[in-house]
Amino acid sequence: MRVWFAAIPLSLFVAAAAAVEGDGAPSNLEEVVVTATKRAENILSVPISMSAVSEAQLEQQGVKDINDFSRLVPGVSLVPAGPTTTNGAQSTGSRTVVIRGIAATAGSATTGIYLDDTPIQAREAGTVYPAVFDLERVEVLRGPQGTLFGAGSEGGTVRFITPTPSLTQFSAMSHGEVSFTTYGAPSFEAGVAAGGPVVDGKVGVRASVWSRHDGGYIDRFNFFTNEPLAANTNSTDSYVGRVAAQVRPTDNLTIVPAIYFQKINKDDSDVWWSTKGVYQSYYNLPQPTSEQFYLPTLSVEYQLPYVAVKSITSYYSRLQHGINQFFHSSKQELFYPQVPNYSLSDYVDRTQDNFTEELRLTSGSEHRLTWVAGVFFTDNRESYKETEVEPLADQLWLATTGYDINDFFGVPQITGDISYRDRRVTREKEIAGFADASFKVTGKLKLTAGMRVSHTEFSFKEVSDGPFGVGGDLLPLATDGNSKESPVTPKGGVSYDLDNGLVYANVAKGYRIGGANQLLPNICSAQLQSLGVNGTAPPYTSDKVLSYEVGAKRRFADGKILLSGSAFRVDWSRIQGIIPLNSCAYSYTGNFGTAVSQGGDLQLLLQPFAGVEVSGTLAYTDAHYSQTVPVPGDATQLLVKDGDPLLFTPKWAGSLSLGYNWSPVDGYSTYVRGDGSYSGSYERTYSEGVNGFVDSIRHGQSITELSAVGGVRHNEWDAFLFIHNLTNNSTPQAEDVGTHPGTYGATAIRSISLRPRTIGVSVTWRH
Repeated sequence: MRVWFAAIPLSLFVAAAAAVEGDGAPSNLEEVVVTATKRAENILSVPISMSAVSEAQLEQQGVKDINDFSRLVPGVSLVPAGPTTTNGAQSTGSRTVVIRGIAATAGSATTGIYLDDTPIQAREAGTVYPAVFDLERVEVLRGPQGTLFGAGSEGGTVRFITPTPSLTQFSAMSHGEVSFTTYGAPSFEAGVAAGGPVVDGKVGVRASVWSRHDGGYIDRFNFFTNEPLAANTNSTDSYVGRVAAQVRPTDNLTIVPAIYFQKINKDDSDVWWSTKGVYQSYYNLPQPTSEQFYLPTLSVEYQLPYVAVKSITSYYSRLQHGINQFFHSSKQELFYPQVPNYSLSDYVDRTQDNFTEELRLTSGSEHRLTWVAGVFFTDNRESYKETEVEPLADQLWLATTGYDINDFFGVPQITGDISYRDRRVTREKEIAGFADASFKVTGKLKLTAGMRVSHTEFSFKEVSDGPFGVGGDLLPLATDGNSKESPVTPKGGVSYDLDNGLVYANVAKGYRIGGANQLLPNICSAQLQSLGVNGTAPPYTSDKVLSYEVGAKRRFADGKILLSGSAFRVDWSRIQGIIPLNSCAYSYTGNFGTAVSQGGDLQLLLQPFAGVEVSGTLAYTDAHYSQTVPVPGDATQLLVKDGDPLLFTPKWAGSLSLGYNWSPVDGYSTYVRGDGSYSGSYERTYSEGVNGFVDSIRHGQSITELSAVGGVRHNEWDAFLFIHNLTNNSTPQAEDVGTHPGTYGATAIRSISLRPRTIGVSVTWRH
């Protein structure tokens, strides 16, 4: 799914949300404390482009997951998995986060995703994102963050921050919501969180549980008869639980153990076929996915006289299962008359098990020289298992060739219905040392420098079998591969304190880890040999970015106005991308091409008078390839073309919000707010003559989304009515085609869009 917003640091939207919480509007925008530099700082003192969104704003904006969040936070977009990416099937609607046009269409992740201090982005399984409940805030850091956050933070980092249990004060929250979606089924949710001291000043505990049912709005029909099969089929059930404790046996020692659990069951895909009808799917069978993970962590911090020592240990375990049904395949289109009930279902299971350890030392903040330094280790294991089930494969091949599967391929189906089976296990390891320091040359001028030195290793083992998974000797294909690198990611910057703000300039490098390619079927041997490749395609190395950024942020008018902005240029080299083997319809990952992403952004947030808040953003991003690269061994076709825009990146984006808060009677606070966002047109495939070009889906349309909220607060209660997608906008945010261009399937366009207009009521109690 692709949703775009301006790349503006909306750093004080947190305060704007807080401004409507009391009985009257505050006199200025409140301070926001973030930990983007691995120390607690006022966001106006952090010399990078970033956003921080509070729990209150997340609730008022109706943010439930990463898809909603991407609509709220500028500079964040989502690329759908599909023909232009290698991280999952488009039919599941899986998404990858993109910042400033740096997108992972092949290889490993380009955006670091963190739950507190634990990275959870993935390679094989795509990335699962935490549900939004009982979060203290979400931080978005734009631009490469390789010095402090390492591999995977090439384009930026998104951090989901959970609350730490209090040792002195009890707090509790309960939340409920019911909503109704046009064309769809009702949705509802309930959650509760509570915590406080068990032993005053020594031990605190916090626990939360949350459940949500999202009613479906996609109807499935028979592809050939148009008969309805199921209504509102894409419903989703989500469950989240968290327990954390804070133990302070002495004034200097703090121990925080925690465990987070999440499970999401999706009954069917969010994909609908725009060539058949809005919100109508023509898959013969549902395509469910289920996903769960748990994350235990242990944080231990000891405060020495001049430095704090902190250890963060975590183990992230995830399991995903999904089904993709290729009912619209070319076999079905061509041979349906002979085998009318033919179908092919692809069962995919993924696992992810990551161990991470970080030990860091942080200086005090009161000195001219402040610094953070540490070591980081991670051992990430992922597995991928794919099984293609074709119950009528023998009948299909008999009808079209006169031979059954065994006679034609020399290998029978596994258990009578499995045509292809693939099992792959990958492992990534990284050990790194990092340091980041700032020195105050004068009371206002500060210099910053940092560096991370890493050693990364990637390896995999893979086995495939079945009629479509064997080699020329008719035996299962087995292969393995590995790669090693030692990247260095420095950064440097200068900033000047303006009192209530700063101006800054930064230069930083970022990278993502390389990898190795699997052994391709023997039908690809001829083309591989023409490229000088025998057997396995060569490993690919990390790609790199070099980012330049200048920016400023400041309060004016006694804190009632915030103006912020930045300008940037990112040079991207040795980009990990897909290299096609057209003779056998397979591909492998390699390094090729260079790109440039450059632009500027501006954001204004103000309280012109009591009770009124206005915010607006505007951003321009020009992201394009800066080199033409032909397909290896085939100069008539290109991998990328100089000047082609980076995919899913509009040049213009913006947003506007207007809120008003007043107190009609003592003890009651009433508020209304309207929000609108705009994202310009963009490209989904490269231009004609470039591999993957599909004219029917290339041009993505601009999208405008409107929402409105109105509510009342009284003491500990907050209730509001909301309307999301006010205009019921169904413009496709992502599209792909059923099969290759030039066949019937190229007209079977599949789409993902915003959820239709949704109206609901939300009630929250806080103590």
